[in-house]
Amino acid sequence: MVCTDEFLLHPDPFATSEDWCRARIAYSESRLAALDPVLPTVLVNHWPLLREHTRPLRHSDFAQWCGTERTADWHVHHRAQAVVYGHLHIPRVTHHDGGRFEEVSVGYPREWEQRPPRQQLLRILPRPADEAGAAR
Repeated sequence: MVCTDEFLLHPDPFATSEDWCRARIAYSESRLAALDPVLPTVLVNHWPLLREHTRPLRHSDFAQWCGTERTADWHVHHRAQAVVYGHLHIPRVTHHDGGRFEEVSVGYPREWEQRPPRQQLLRILPRPADEAGAAR
């Protein structure tokens, strides 16, 4: 199987999709490295940072992850308070290595009938405590 995107999209101006991916990772890593190392982050991406999130898909052998394993530790390395993504259309909250992952896609209308209504689309995250243990 080949997705239409894979067949029709071109990595221009890069020679290959792998070249485009390496350049995108380097750019994103440089931006994240420039952040204040004391402050927490919220990482937002269309695709999940972890391949693990594709496991519940109906056809997991055809998981449209579109990611790279190079992002698997970003939530830890870049102090993520939460990681937000939406590509999979499986709205849920999961935790990995102490990190909170929010799949926030609304999905397509035909998918709305297949799952219970979401109780709350907006989530309030707890504020991180400072080194002395007091809330900021």
